[in-house]
Formats: sequence, structure tokens, C-alpha cells
Amino acid sequence: MTIEPTMTGALRMRRFYVRPAMRRRGIGRMLALALLDHARSCCSIVTVHVGNDAAAKFWGSLGFQPRARNRYSHVLELDGSGWPDGETTLFRHP
Repeated sequence: MTIEPTMTGALRMRRFYVRPAMRRRGIGRMLALALLDHARSCCSIVTVHVGNDAAAKFWGSLGFQPRARNRYSHVLELDGSGWPDGETTLFRHP
């Protein structure tokens, strides 16, 4: 994650990939949730630029909302209201 240059108080999720052979196992979701949980301590918004429909669906499942602007396509406000299932903490150890 890097500072989002087009928005104050925001971070940008960048270069987030899972190898094709490792997809559909929950690895990407677990990593993304851990990063988003950490981001809550230092920002109020996270942006991402999706490159394809599968990526848009993935980020949408995490609560990101489509918002095509400048260098990002989806935004997640970290107030808890837009997160999956109304969760306020997204990463928990079992």
C-alpha cells in the first residue's frame, strides 16, 4: 500500500496479485483483509485500480465501491459500514 496522491487521508492498494495456480483458495482475501485491518490505524480510505472484471468482483466482495476517478476505480471507506457483513474488524486469528 502507498499514499493515495489524489486524496487526503487515503492509501492505495497497489500491485496485489495471487499466482493463477493459487487463486480461489482464500489466500488473496486473507492477505487483503490483513492489509485493510492494518490500514484502519493510519487512514480512513483505501483505493484500488482494478484491471479486469475478476478483480472488480474480488474487491467488490470486500466492500469496495466503484468510483472511477483519476488513478483509482474502487474505494473503501474504513468506517466499518461498507465492509462485508457489517464487520468492523476484518482479520481475526481463529
